[in-house]
Amino acid sequence: MLASSEEQYSHRESIQINGIPNDIDDNEDALADFIINIGDQMEAPVKRDDISVVHRAGKSTHNSRPVLVKFVSRNTRDKLMKNRQKLKDISVKGRKIYFNDDLTPLRAKLFSYAKNLENVKCISTTMINTLQHY
Repeated sequence: MLASSEEQYSHRESIQINGIPNDIDDNEDALADFIINIGDQMEAPVKRDDISVVHRAGKSTHNSRPVLVKFVSRNTRDKLMKNRQKLKDISVKGRKIYFNDDLTPLRAKLFSYAKNLENVKCISTTMINTLQHY
């Protein structure tokens, strides 16, 4: 588990965004502009200089591939994640946008398993706290 902890620590400035339609241009500038626009709508302004890297990842699901964003600072990431409840009022081309923690594959599997247990009422709630490193 130590390797996963160290790997997760390297993801601390990153988020995964789901729901951005595939017809939004995949180049870094277009995706960055999209994130800046969403940040403004969430009242969590983001400047281009705040974004280190942004790109699509993984396989296409439901006409949308996840977008990974690595920020220069955790403060920007944390500001967006804190305001992500405001995303419920934002949609793009009829699609909801979701901000999620950028988890390692192992932690993503564990979280998925926990969510399934929550759905069948074996546990009451699931939560991720990637802001701390143990």
